[in-house]
Amino acid sequence: MFGKLGHKLFSTVSILSLVGLPFADAGLKQLEIKGKISTTGHAVDLGSTNDSEIVLDTDLDFKMKFSQDVSARLDLELDNANAGDTTNGVKNRFNWGVDQAYVKLNDFLFRNLSVQLGKQNFNISLRDNNSNSWAWGDPLGMVATYSTRDMDLKFYYLKFDDSDLSSTGSNDEDENLIGVYGEYWLNDDSLLTAYLNRKDYRDGVSDGTAVNRDIDNLFHYGLGIDYFIGESLEIFAEIASQSIDGDDSANAANDGTAYQFNLGGEYTFSDYETKPQLSLEYYMQSGEDGGDTA
Repeated sequence: MFGKLGHKLFSTVSILSLVGLPFADAGLKQLEIKGKISTTGHAVDLGSTNDSEIVLDTDLDFKMKFSQDVSARLDLELDNANAGDTTNGVKNRFNWGVDQAYVKLNDFLFRNLSVQLGKQNFNISLRDNNSNSWAWGDPLGMVATYSTRDMDLKFYYLKFDDSDLSSTGSNDEDENLIGVYGEYWLNDDSLLTAYLNRKDYRDGVSDGTAVNRDIDNLFHYGLGIDYFIGESLEIFAEIASQSIDGDDSANAANDGTAYQFNLGGEYTFSDYETKPQLSLEYYMQSGEDGGDTA
């Protein structure tokens, strides 16, 4: 039986084989290997329900350079997670596999355009800090970036596959994401960011306890600004919104709009070699899901 892990590994090897052909004769010019071990956790109390998770994550990353315009990356990951909530209890997950595997082509077709093909980490965040990450799982697809001195403009099409830690069944979610993301330096101290995305997803619910939430159209858009004072202080603000359209009347309760606002700052102790950071952030979210507000 061809399981999910086997499918992911097969897809990754297939992509590497295909994109490897253009630089097969170039030879490996540079290899960089890095490793990292980290522990993260969270706990959320929602009054009548709560959940928590502790993850031990081990990464081994390979960066390969074949020429000035052709490079590749392969990231291997092993994680052990303990997660639980008041409904499903505690469940342990041990997972290993390929976290990233892509080829990057610089000056693709014309100057200043780079293309990344394959499996790659990608999150929608105005500050690249995961605060607005809304696409989960293992993305597979293309990210094209056009860069100038003052601007970076990204176009992307990605497919996601996600499986949660529910002990009652497998609630696998498949998503398609297409969008554009831009960064523009107004001056040496101010960075303007914006994005517009569309996605659809399907819940592959394997038991009768979870609600099938099939969404044909989810539009997500945001605008933010970063202001830098010297090398140490950064002040940021961002606002985002999304609208959801269910696939039929049976899922009309999923329809609605939501808004999000972030305001904060981050101070870096640049005089120290390790450069520790201190940050403070205010976060507000308001939305509607059918007749319920949150």
